[in-house]
Amino acid sequence: MSTTVFLIFRQKHIDRQQRISNQNRELQTLLAGLTEKRMTLNKGVHGVSSPREIITSNKENLKETFEAAFRETIQNFSENFPTLTHSEIIYAVMFALHYSKDTIARIQNIQLSTIRKIKQRIRKKLELKNDANLEILFEKYTNGVISENLQYPN
Repeated sequence: MSTTVFLIFRQKHIDRQQRISNQNRELQTLLAGLTEKRMTLNKGVHGVSSPREIITSNKENLKETFEAAFRETIQNFSENFPTLTHSEIIYAVMFALHYSKDTIARIQNIQLSTIRKIKQRIRKKLELKNDANLEILFEKYTNGVISENLQYPN
């Protein structure tokens, strides 16, 4: 009996550690891509800042950096979904990127329940069924713009 309880506890611990590791990997990928994009945007304008300065800036201004990195995609979504607000467009881009709810909550500094409400509001504005998958819908409207904007380091 105690061995079974221990094994269940151990498996839950391993699952939790793996989930945390995956979330950290998502955030690191986002920061790496945004850092790369920021460095590209800064070339020739202000000179290239050191990666450490850019990462520190990204942590403080993650929302603004996200918007700068995906400006073209946000504009594309705004044209395709004129009924959505700018804030909802930002969420739509994150849904198209298949960001986890935890990652979106960290970037936007909101609670997980808020994401559910935002999805409901977007579905209502777009006159979609309650079970419509927004991630797949919005992914169809990226037209490769996201993959061009997000540059992963080698």
